[in-house]
Amino acid sequence: MNTADAKRILETALICSSQPLPVRELRVLFDDALGVDTIKSLLLELQEDWTQRGLEPVSYTHLTLPTILLV
Repeated sequence: MNTADAKRILETALICSSQPLPVRELRVLFDDALGVDTIKSLLLELQEDWTQRGLEPVSYTHLTLPTILLV
């Protein structure tokens, strides 16, 4: 899977979710084929992309697992 496809999958999951998504749950979307570092890197890229579109993903690192929420 290429980077653009992976980012599209992550973006869709984040936009469609009604609750914060831990990185662990995001990995399941890829059958754990992508590591935590790769997903975090893709999320940072999405954050940069979304800044231009008026969306702001927020990471709640004080939770048990890193969690992403759109605000």
